[in-house]
Amino acid sequence: MELFDAARDAAIVVGAAGWHPGVVGIVASRLQKRHHRPTFVVGFDGAGIGKGSGRSIEGLSLVAALGRCSDFLEKHGGHEMAAGLTVREGHFAEFRQAFCACAREILTDEQLQPRLRVDAELTLGEIDYELLDQHESLQPFGMGNPHPLFAARGVTLAGEPRVMKEKHLSLILRQNGDEYRAVWFNSAAQELPRLPWDVAFQIERNEWQGTVSPQIHVRAVRRSE
Repeated sequence: MELFDAARDAAIVVGAAGWHPGVVGIVASRLQKRHHRPTFVVGFDGAGIGKGSGRSIEGLSLVAALGRCSDFLEKHGGHEMAAGLTVREGHFAEFRQAFCACAREILTDEQLQPRLRVDAELTLGEIDYELLDQHESLQPFGMGNPHPLFAARGVTLAGEPRVMKEKHLSLILRQNGDEYRAVWFNSAAQELPRLPWDVAFQIERNEWQGTVSPQIHVRAVRRSE
């Protein structure tokens, strides 16, 4: 895999022999989320036939983009945000070049910057069992019904962050005298901004030793203005 350059690359297309077609979609989704780029991951069999899966970002329809690259594909299908394709190994480089050029043409620099869309602003004191019940009544969450994202402003910490399993952070958030424990996955290596923070988060039910409580999953933080 070529090294990804965020300043240069508007899309990610990778492929190799032996990659199982059952996992390429999972890998594409993880790369898309990590780098905020339309992504295709292709696995080739012994005959040089590649099965690929793609995930997109807002602003680029995979259906439209694959239509513009169809000369290099055996077949393709899907919808705007997720799609699959079949490509011969001999046409893979041409497809990668065409798809990346298409993404660069369509997507603006602003669209290539990750953004979180917050559904509602809350205070920590508003996170209670009634809110949890209302939140769960909206399930199941998925592509057509995304997990609600909330924000709280002017949040500080009641203690130092604690590293869990060498990659996650356990935090005690404090706002207006209220405190709430939160988990921020895969964030231990991040440089944290100065306090206070604006915090984007999701909530879910946490059950531990017979006790049920709302749990905060931090998605992002920034310094409060």
